[in-house]
Amino acid sequence: MKADEVPGEWIKGSTVTVLGGDGKPVHAQIVSMTMPNTAEQSEDVDAQSPQQAQQGQQEHSSHFGLPLVLWMIAVLVGIPLLVFLGLFGLWTAYIRSSNGPRFSMWLTKHMDDAGDVVSTYSRESFSLKDGKIVVCLQGRYAGKKAVILKTNDEGNKERPYGHCVVAGVAKAPLPITKAMCKASPKMKKLVARRSRIKTFTKIVNYTHVMPTRYSVETTMVKTLKGHLAPDTFTDQVAKKKFLKNARAVFESKYKERDGQRWLFEKLRF
Repeated sequence: MKADEVPGEWIKGSTVTVLGGDGKPVHAQIVSMTMPNTAEQSEDVDAQSPQQAQQGQQEHSSHFGLPLVLWMIAVLVGIPLLVFLGLFGLWTAYIRSSNGPRFSMWLTKHMDDAGDVVSTYSRESFSLKDGKIVVCLQGRYAGKKAVILKTNDEGNKERPYGHCVVAGVAKAPLPITKAMCKASPKMKKLVARRSRIKTFTKIVNYTHVMPTRYSVETTMVKTLKGHLAPDTFTDQVAKKKFLKNARAVFESKYKERDGQRWLFEKLRF
């Protein structure tokens, strides 16, 4: 029976008549009765509804707020990144298609069988010619200045590469102060000793010298060439003789105080 169908004067132990499952009246005795308090139940529901609403709001924000922020960050960062990668790919493809064949043709043209750049290209690029002042980059005289006397672009049997003959300053003269310029014999001897120049000569590869913007006079180059002999680099006596003559040429040029002075200055590095 429903709660609103039970009369208020019915008490526990009363006998009532109810309809059974087959529709026939059946006599039964009331064992217990429960009357719900609809007013208190409605108050509890009303009191709990704001808390439940707030809790549901928090759950909704926690479930859907963070993924939404992540999606927004992914869209804002991902779209520009994809655009940049696409443009970079198009640019690299264009560079390869336009300059790739040209570069490979240039490389094939200027590379020999061993894979090194031929000396002709190096000489044309750096303007290696007679009288040019260069800086040696390899060997015992690395960092020393020298003058090119002869060039050989094609090479020979002994040296199958572009090379040149240089004569340079192995030891630069020491600086001379104003106090040393007195007319006394002692000062003259000191100045002469500090003005000495030690020279060297050798055959170097084009790739082992660094050309500079400076050059010496043609007369000086011709004078040094005149002292060269075919056996200068094979006979020690001939080499010593050339170095002695080259030293005299360099010292006379240094004492003239005219022309290219940078050749006789020590590199500061």
